[in-house]
Amino acid sequence: MRWTTFKRERRICQVLKSLVGQRVVSLLQPGNVWVIENAPYIPGKDEAISTCLMRGWVEVLQNAVPKGQLGTDCLPERIDPFKEQGMIYRITGSDWAVINRTHT
Repeated sequence: MRWTTFKRERRICQVLKSLVGQRVVSLLQPGNVWVIENAPYIPGKDEAISTCLMRGWVEVLQNAVPKGQLGTDCLPERIDPFKEQGMIYRITGSDWAVINRTHT
């Protein structure tokens, strides 16, 4: 039981660290669409994000944001560039304390 708990907590910290690296690099017009660099694509991260929301480590910054990927030419696809909807999360002050504790 303890090994499973350790693995889950480690997974949560990995998801938190992946959220730290995000940054907005440009705005696409029309509509002020954010292009986010280093946005984490982690399969099965929903449980870890929900745990972080419950603990107050992250907040939802924007809900139902259009989501897609840039092509090899660093431009969005011409036909239907946004295939999904996603959320943008903001890290709270208590999350920084959790991340810094794991680095020491």
